[in-house]
Amino acid sequence: MFRLEIDAADMASSRFAISPLRETLAAVGELAGAHLRADPFARRWLEARRPRFEHLRSRVPMLDVLAALQAGFEFHPRFLCPSSQGTHETAERQLETVRRTPPWQARAELDLHLAQRPHPMAPAMLATLSDPDVDFVAGLATALEAAWHELIRPDWPAIRAILQRDLQYRAGQLVTYGWASTMSGLSPDLLRWRAAGGNHLMEAPTRPHPEYHPPGGGGLLFGPTIFGYTEVSLEPPWHREVFYPPRGSAGLLESTPPQTGADPLAGLVGATRAHILRDLGRPATTTQLTYRHHLSLGAVGHQLSVLSAAGLVAGIRDGQSVIYHRTELGGALVAANTL
Repeated sequence: MFRLEIDAADMASSRFAISPLRETLAAVGELAGAHLRADPFARRWLEARRPRFEHLRSRVPMLDVLAALQAGFEFHPRFLCPSSQGTHETAERQLETVRRTPPWQARAELDLHLAQRPHPMAPAMLATLSDPDVDFVAGLATALEAAWHELIRPDWPAIRAILQRDLQYRAGQLVTYGWASTMSGLSPDLLRWRAAGGNHLMEAPTRPHPEYHPPGGGGLLFGPTIFGYTEVSLEPPWHREVFYPPRGSAGLLESTPPQTGADPLAGLVGATRAHILRDLGRPATTTQLTYRHHLSLGAVGHQLSVLSAAGLVAGIRDGQSVIYHRTELGGALVAANTL
């Protein structure tokens, strides 16, 4: 039974954040078979990128070591995923922090991971990590950077949009119902949240070892993770973190169906605007549209402005985002010009 007691001061300094390297590490671990996700949408998305992963691991041997360090549900070396600074965190800043990790700290975290592993690491990997002539911190950072660029970065706008929508939902819950209700919905099957006098208790009844963490340890960093799993990390010197599955991961599989043959709607409004107008049968933000249509934010904004001026689309503000949808006129135009 895992129990974390949180007082008012802890709650006041808690916040939400997004971590690009968290998604990268989780994707590598999943594709290498280090752990199995239950989320079918994330699994299908990752399987479509398996050829990229296999090609990458043939070129970057340290990637297998990186994946092995994600095995199991015990301690994972924290230096590989520095705490995020907020909702606009970048992989570049996190990678720079990884590279600056003192060797003694990295070694201590590796030793703790190896001591808690459910299965021994392969001898060849152990030899690589213990070789005094190998800068394993630099090697792991290089593998992590390659995985980021090859697996996650091309689709980061869509991934980030899903994570941001989850944070917007949590923010609405927090303002309306308070911390207790918001935290209870993070991962209800694995984490429990209840009042304890004037404090709050977070409990994980499925954890194999009993743990109790008293209040006063500082704020928590809450972060949604599409490819990871529910995880609570409290090891110093890093920030205390709670990761949980976000809402809306089905959005990973969204794509714009290709149009073939002569398109009368494209002849009327232009090919790009026709594709966007058809796509807005599903309401979307500009960020989602940039991902689906491989356009810049400026290009999408211009096309939406033209469509809006013609009365074909309209937008509704939701927090910091604007969600666009087809108007009745836009829907009629699409229906009248569908092949």
